[in-house]
Amino acid sequence: MTRWRRGAMLAGLLILAAATAAAAVVTVQDLRANRAVEVSRSTVANATDTGETALLQRLAAGGQADTADLAPSLAFIDAHNDCSDFRLATLLRARLAYGSAFSQEAQARLKRTLVAFPYWMDVKGSGGPMVYWSENHQILFAQAEFLAGGLYPAALFADGRTGADHRAQARDRITFWLDQRWRFGFSEWNSHYYLEDIAALANLADFAQAPEVSRKAEIILDLLMLDLAGRSLHGEFIATSGRLYENNAKTGDEAVRRVLRHAFVQRQAPGSAHGLEINLFLSRYAAPPVLAAIAADPGAAVIRTSTGRDPGELAADRALADPERRIMAQWGMEAFTNPEGVSQSMRYIRGHGLLANPFLSGFRQLNYRALSPALPWLSRTLDLPTNGTVLGRADVYAWRTSNLVMSTTQAHRPGGFGNQQRVFIATFGPGLTVFHSHPAVRPGEPPPNGNSPGYWTGSGRLPLSCQDGPVNLSLYRLPKTPGFGRKTHLEFTHLYAPRARFDQVILEPTQLFLRKGEAWLAVSATAPLEPAGPDEIIQRGRETAWVTEASSARAETFSAFVARVRANPPRLDKGVLAYRAGGHPLTAAMAKGCARDGRPLDTAYPRHASPYAQVPRDSEAIDIAFAGHALRLDFQAGTREMH
Repeated sequence: MTRWRRGAMLAGLLILAAATAAAAVVTVQDLRANRAVEVSRSTVANATDTGETALLQRLAAGGQADTADLAPSLAFIDAHNDCSDFRLATLLRARLAYGSAFSQEAQARLKRTLVAFPYWMDVKGSGGPMVYWSENHQILFAQAEFLAGGLYPAALFADGRTGADHRAQARDRITFWLDQRWRFGFSEWNSHYYLEDIAALANLADFAQAPEVSRKAEIILDLLMLDLAGRSLHGEFIATSGRLYENNAKTGDEAVRRVLRHAFVQRQAPGSAHGLEINLFLSRYAAPPVLAAIAADPGAAVIRTSTGRDPGELAADRALADPERRIMAQWGMEAFTNPEGVSQSMRYIRGHGLLANPFLSGFRQLNYRALSPALPWLSRTLDLPTNGTVLGRADVYAWRTSNLVMSTTQAHRPGGFGNQQRVFIATFGPGLTVFHSHPAVRPGEPPPNGNSPGYWTGSGRLPLSCQDGPVNLSLYRLPKTPGFGRKTHLEFTHLYAPRARFDQVILEPTQLFLRKGEAWLAVSATAPLEPAGPDEIIQRGRETAWVTEASSARAETFSAFVARVRANPPRLDKGVLAYRAGGHPLTAAMAKGCARDGRPLDTAYPRHASPYAQVPRDSEAIDIAFAGHALRLDFQAGTREMH
């Protein structure tokens, strides 16, 4: 190794170490001393904040728009606030669908904002506090630029290019984004950020004025709706997810429920919307009948899906030879500092002057050209906490009945840093869930990656979590120290179970039994369970295990279920978690993964495998059929055939 390379590595270590506070171990006693601290909640800025939803509702009812109606939204956008793209989606629909209802002054005022806005990271002025790169933001910004360019094709935008130029550039990003979703699904799997995707896709379906773009947007909307239909229950959608905040995991999202009602039950009036879902309510897009039939299916079903891909797969993809597309794919899966992508991140940030963006300012610590060759080594050796933001490939298992959905992202980076991932959750219906995690911080403390992971949002360290039928095994192994770049280390895991909302609760030293209607759930631990409030149960230790088993009145009485599970406690011996389910031994071990009957559990799934569809990864066409309805999607041909 040359002298300069050794020096670069040493410099990198010193730079990163200087940014890291001293580690400290936090015990359960420390936590209890801070119980009075309010648990911080991560929220997503909603489109109702600046009034464009109410404006669109008024226009849909025959009203008019003047400059005063636009002022709050345009002031927000002109300041380049994060989530400006949320507002743009609804404003563009208002202008394109009801332009004749805008006064001349309102049209001129909106045009000034649209031609001055920086729609992508390569535009001067894009260094403000806006996130462009996550999966949902990519399509929101691209559809806004595409539609604005179409509105004013001859106008000169702030960067000196015409609207037609912007439309062509945005079309390239849109078609690439749509192609990625067709090939690999959503990196932000089962996330409530689907709302943002839906708004952008509905706008493209209605206003693209390019048949290929419109049809492909509808096809991707169909695939998103298939995700919602297959994992929803009684109008609720809370499932294992790549990005799920505390409030969404605990109580769901009313806007998502409105989308479910609109798509699968009855079209909703625009007046019932409170945010971005209004773009769907006013869209010509309608979910195919087969998806409504799936959402209403009262039978039991196992649904296995695979979505996304791991960062190591990107280098071999010829479609990513262009640096812009590579960064879209990489940052769309939140891969910034991982060994496979940190060099590309630094080159792109440096090349586009993005260190001024506050969300990327941390890269200033790495902005030393002599350090560049050592960045992958540093990322791998130090195991940077920001590597935990990577979403990567997700193989999702869902066990769905008429009264419970239990879902797991199988063996998802066990033992690694987490961020907003929720790898296991059981949902009983609207706003009622049970899940466990490793808290990353004390209640009320600021999370390490902006708004995550927190006390209930995501996980500090991810478990080995596997599901087989109605049984989930989750094994947490926490290191002795919090790891490079983390200040605190909570040596326990905890369960969220709002016990007052269940019809019957039995809490024993190492087991919890819950009954809700005709759904039964048992949670068994390998260490004593300690209630820490009405909704929380703690299990101490650096190695903890949670075994969750579900059943229902269709299979057995609640008392029989309790007696059966009580007589079958899990065992954790020498790092191996063992449990017997349905006559089959199940095991989970960090080094070997999960097994059934001594054979490795298959956790690498096709794109979709369920009673409704059998789809391999990278399929040319997708066929969905159920209850006398069928849908065939062909992305390259741009066709969606319903039967």
